[in-house]
Formats: sequence, C-alpha cells, structure tokens
Amino acid sequence: MNKVQLVHFNMSRAVSTTLDSNSTLVETIPGLSKANTKLKGLQMDGQVYNQSQEADTTGVTAEKNIVRGTMEVAMRKVCTAMIAYATNEDNMQLKAKFSYSKGDFGQMRDQDIHTTASNIYDNALPYADKIGPFATAEDIATVKALADRFIALLPMHRTLTSKGATSTINLQGTIDSIMALITGTIDPLMKPMEFTQPTFYRDYMNARKIVNHGSRSSKDNGDTPQATTK
Repeated sequence: MNKVQLVHFNMSRAVSTTLDSNSTLVETIPGLSKANTKLKGLQMDGQVYNQSQEADTTGVTAEKNIVRGTMEVAMRKVCTAMIAYATNEDNMQLKAKFSYSKGDFGQMRDQDIHTTASNIYDNALPYADKIGPFATAEDIATVKALADRFIALLPMHRTLTSKGATSTINLQGTIDSIMALITGTIDPLMKPMEFTQPTFYRDYMNARKIVNHGSRSSKDNGDTPQATTK
C-alpha cells in the first residue's frame, strides 16, 4: 500500500472497531450492521491484495542479478581469450565475433544478453581445445551453464512482477470501494446519531478522522461527514 491507501485503510479499520464496540446500538440502526460486515469483507480483500502486491520478488531478482553479473564476467573472460587467440592466428573475422566492450554487456536487456551469451558459447566451442593458455574449455562451458540458469530465472521474475502489478490495481479498487461504502452508506446511517447517541457519534467521528501521515494532526479532508451547524 502507498501512504494514502494505508491511511484510508487504517481509518476504515478504526471505523469497524468503533462499530463493533457499539454492536448493541449498531443492531438497532437499519442497514448499519450489514454495511459494517461488508466493510470488514473489503478490508480482508485489501489485506490479501496487499500481501500479494508485496510478494517477495527480492530473492528471485537478487539471484537473477547475481547470475547475470557472474555470466557477464565469464563472457568477458571467453571473449578476451578468443580475441587473443584470433589475434595470434591473424583471424580478423573470428576476432570480430568476440569484440565486445565491458559496457556493452551492462547495457543489454535480459533477453538480449542471454542471446549474446549463447552466441559467444557457440562461436567459442569449436576452439575449446585451442585457446589455452588464454582460457580453458571449462570457461566456455561456464558461459553456457550460466546462460541456461539465467534464462530459467526470467519467467519466474516476470510472473511475480505481473502478479504484483495486478494486485496493485485490485488493491486500489478495494480502497475505493471502502471509501465509497463509508462515505455513501455508513456516514448517512450514522448522521442521526449526532442527536440521539452523541457519545457514539463522537467516537465514530474520531474514528473517521484522516490522520496526516508523518504528523500528529488530523483532518477530515472532505471525507468525514460535516457536523450540522445552526
């Protein structure tokens, strides 16, 4: 949840707590108990969406980044070895196939760097037993192994990121529904309590206050019902 969503969500929970604490009175007000039940259902939905939104993509992202970094080092090692070999063999065409700078790899998109790693492996493999002492056959095999691991992590990362984005949309819709229920249904049902049950109404109004995030002040911000003036 962002700060605004969190403030509205916490306010709605304060409203539910106040209504639950005055359940005997709430039962006497037509429609209020039903509205409170619906409100708590929306709060449960909001918690589910929030948890999904915050699904831990950190582990997958961290592993992907580590594998990519290790793969880039392995790619550079094979490229420099192949360039040295091609230079010694005076094979400019072969040399051109491995002429990447360190910055080239860092700027590539995930899919592109996997393709590049695969090309480096394919082009270097025929020379696996010839590139010593610049590198070894194992160094070439390492590029392939890291490329395979890297591409396997990409769908996992995309899936988690997609789920998080969907949950963000659902969460905002739920917060909007919560605010609509409070302002459009619960507030009007509670308004008569200002005169018939002033203590209950005062507690409700205190729960309805929107607290300024990061400060100790509160405001209605156009969301709380205004008291009747004479």
